[in-house]
Amino acid sequence: CTRCTWTRRSNLLFTSTHQLAINAVKAQPVISLLMILLLACLSACAGGGSGLDGTSWELVDLDGSSPAAGSTLTIAFTESGAGGSAGCNSYGGSYRVDGDAITFNGITSTLMACMQPGWMEQEAAFLSLLQDARSFTVKDGSLTITTEDGAALTFKRQSQTRRHPRRHPRQQQERFVFHTAYD
Repeated sequence: CTRCTWTRRSNLLFTSTHQLAINAVKAQPVISLLMILLLACLSACAGGGSGLDGTSWELVDLDGSSPAAGSTLTIAFTESGAGGSAGCNSYGGSYRVDGDAITFNGITSTLMACMQPGWMEQEAAFLSLLQDARSFTVKDGSLTITTEDGAALTFKRQSQTRRHPRRHPRQQQERFVFHTAYD
């Protein structure tokens, strides 16, 4: 392209005035690095000072259902963003808090395939509900994130020493390099 632009929801993220020719096979490491840098830039506008900063949570209820046996879905909030494990894949993005309102933006995740039945569908539902989040409450060691249509994610607070879930030793995964964005 002569002038390439990358936008998200009408917001300009990147512009180039130089012609870009990309060989997708050779550019995989560069594309991954660019996605990490983009995530860091998006995280700079995160929801700092929300009371969620520095907290880590583990999912106990996904809109009325327990997480699949053996899967661990988490979210951790920092000044620079939110992220965790969606069961198979790591994810992250920025978030904003205004009172009891919460929104997540620029959620991206790795693309590993899980062979356990239902895990990929559970992960897609989890990430979709996070992207659609509108409000949250913290009460008695639980965090509930709710969408506009009433769907909810309920988490229990994790101890400060266990910030990342341990993988099940028999969990079968295939690794892919590219990242994706959920809208």
